[in-house]
Amino acid sequence: MTDTNEAYSTPHWAGFQRLWRSVAIILFIFLLLMWLLGYGPGGKSCQVPVKCVEKIVTAPDWIAPAITLNTSPDASVVRLTVGDDYVDAGAAAVDNIDGEVTVTTSGMVDTNTPGEYKITYTVTDAAGNTATKTRTVVVENIAKVAEPAVPPETLVTEPGILPEARLYFDLDSDELPVDINLTLSAVISYLRLNSNATAVVSGYHDPSGNYAYNQDLAKRRAQRVSKLLQEIGVSTDRIVFVKPVETTGSNVPEEARRVDVSIRRQE
Repeated sequence: MTDTNEAYSTPHWAGFQRLWRSVAIILFIFLLLMWLLGYGPGGKSCQVPVKCVEKIVTAPDWIAPAITLNTSPDASVVRLTVGDDYVDAGAAAVDNIDGEVTVTTSGMVDTNTPGEYKITYTVTDAAGNTATKTRTVVVENIAKVAEPAVPPETLVTEPGILPEARLYFDLDSDELPVDINLTLSAVISYLRLNSNATAVVSGYHDPSGNYAYNQDLAKRRAQRVSKLLQEIGVSTDRIVFVKPVETTGSNVPEEARRVDVSIRRQE
């Protein structure tokens, strides 16, 4: 009987590890060279296109356009006399995102009818933000003084007595009274005949209401009378405003709401 001896050989693990380590190093060096030469992902020599996606995020627009009224000063209020022509100056608007935007105008002015009219300007940007602004047009019924019905010389008062006029106004109003033509006739005639004469204008108000407001109202009444005198030919250097010591005039409201016009003659 023949004995057969079989030899059992185990793998050489140390050599196997060295081999794989060498392969890994070589592969890493190869990939590194490829990347340096531009053949890696996104490289200039890579044939595989790489898409870059840019996403723009826009913040919500909550700001309305800004409206500016054309003309100055005091473009928000325009005062006219009945019969004057009115051409609206319009407005402009600028939005923080859209830039210049179109302004829509609404409202009308009838210059033949006294009153207060509103012209409204509206603008809306692309985001839907809306802004409005208003211009007020005041049409005033300033009376024109007609020529006296009788010769001027017959209207002058007695020798040594200078003419004067007292004009009464409605409550909280600076509209000239309807009888102003008749009331001022003697004063106007005297001023026309005497170039050295000066008109002295003083405004009053009743004691009710806010004192500061009433003071301004009395001043506006006097200014309206002054403007009328200028329109009929009295120069501004012949019109003097004199503020009364007590502007409330009297305890009777109807008597207090007035403007006094007197004559000051320079010898």
